[in-house]
Amino acid sequence: SGVDPRFEYVLGCGGAYPVAREFIRIAAIFLAVLVFFALTENWREDSRFIPVLFAAVFVLVVVMAGISAPEVHPDEYVHLDAAGYYRSNWLPPVVEDPAIRHTYSVYGVSRLNNREVSYLLTGKLAQLLGPFKLPEYLGLRMFNLTLFGLILLTVLRFPQAQPLAIPFLLSPQLWYVFSYCNSDAFALFLTFVIGCQAVLPGSQLHSFLDGRKGMAWVGRALLFGLLYSMLLLLKKNYYIFVLFLLGYFFWHHVFVNPRRDWKRFATRMAVIGVLALGFVGLRVAADYQVNGPDRDAKISRLRAELADPLFSPDTPLEKKHSYLYRKARGDSLRQLVVEERWFGKTFRSGFGLYGYFTISASDAYYHFVGLTGGAFLLFFIAAVLLRAPGPEKLLLLFFLACAAGLIGISLWHSWTADFQTQGRYLFPLVPMLGLLLFHARRYVPDAGFRLFLFALFVFSLYSYIYIALMFIPKAALDSVLWLPQT
Repeated sequence: SGVDPRFEYVLGCGGAYPVAREFIRIAAIFLAVLVFFALTENWREDSRFIPVLFAAVFVLVVVMAGISAPEVHPDEYVHLDAAGYYRSNWLPPVVEDPAIRHTYSVYGVSRLNNREVSYLLTGKLAQLLGPFKLPEYLGLRMFNLTLFGLILLTVLRFPQAQPLAIPFLLSPQLWYVFSYCNSDAFALFLTFVIGCQAVLPGSQLHSFLDGRKGMAWVGRALLFGLLYSMLLLLKKNYYIFVLFLLGYFFWHHVFVNPRRDWKRFATRMAVIGVLALGFVGLRVAADYQVNGPDRDAKISRLRAELADPLFSPDTPLEKKHSYLYRKARGDSLRQLVVEERWFGKTFRSGFGLYGYFTISASDAYYHFVGLTGGAFLLFFIAAVLLRAPGPEKLLLLFFLACAAGLIGISLWHSWTADFQTQGRYLFPLVPMLGLLLFHARRYVPDAGFRLFLFALFVFSLYSYIYIALMFIPKAALDSVLWLPQT
């Protein structure tokens, strides 16, 4: 009963192992799998079942956005404040404006001071939806829901794009990102769109690179200049995707379409690059117009003023938060990796940690997901290396090198700056894997690929429904329903 703290009860482990009962249990599992495959024979093609899976995920994302309380998701309060500013503004704010001081986090940093365009788009969509009388936080969540809906429509409309979307089915953490207000969802959506344009043979990008000049050519040039400028304005961890994309274009020109006019290809890619830098310059010019040439100095002064003492740059190192500047404190890299299990914690936060890392599944779930995901990765790599021709093998090796580089950069950041084991730092792997799958999927045996894919998807469903949706704090009824005054 828990009344006596000195009471100890030792569970007995005697008795014979229930062989017959375990055999029946395992046989029932195999029987269920066989029945499933027998009843879904007509849905075994990727082009048939992948849209169904995405539709199911979209429903779950909408449910999470609708029932979860505001500010229970990681840093959503600062994302909501930043996006809310753009409901009634177009230009970036004056850095020292007292009206935006509530947007600063404990680090003394405001999302309004970075140059991502997702907050502007989020705020303007919320303003457009104003007549529907949604709660403010829910209106600001609608942008990310729209983005996932557009991915679903792309999967339905363009079956060739489905390999690029498959990585979104492998982790519930990706679904979770689209269910609340943040900028990571826009980064995933933008890289997915750019990836589709890069790989699909009849895309607008390839029409621009290979077509004749004209009004349509000018329009496409401006469109892709704008898209790639937004890519350059994303968080720094997405620069590895920019590197991978450049390498992919070179690989594609050499091995997939070697007959393409190299001079015209290089010239038009340069046009996109110049236009992208031009649009980035316009964004920087807007900041210059509002805040002047000393904008960075103002931001530094505000950070020192508004940051919590544990995170302030003026606080002595020994009085800062213990997670900051681990290398400068004398902690070894081995301590972070071995003793504090950096890889294990990063893996968990990439495959099902919710809220402020307070809602998690059992150790068994992460163990099974790790074994299944690891086996899937080895199976995929072995299939490509053994069955694919040389160019696809080269693309795989380039992907693995970029993935290792991204993981290394994230680990280095945790050691030298801020110890944060966040799987979202590795999200640029998602569009990179999609590009690889588009070219290498045909060389992977169908049965094994679909078995691993369904296994990870089922694990993700379990985590999202029975962990995330069940335990996330729910919105109060009176804050969700708009009731007329009586």
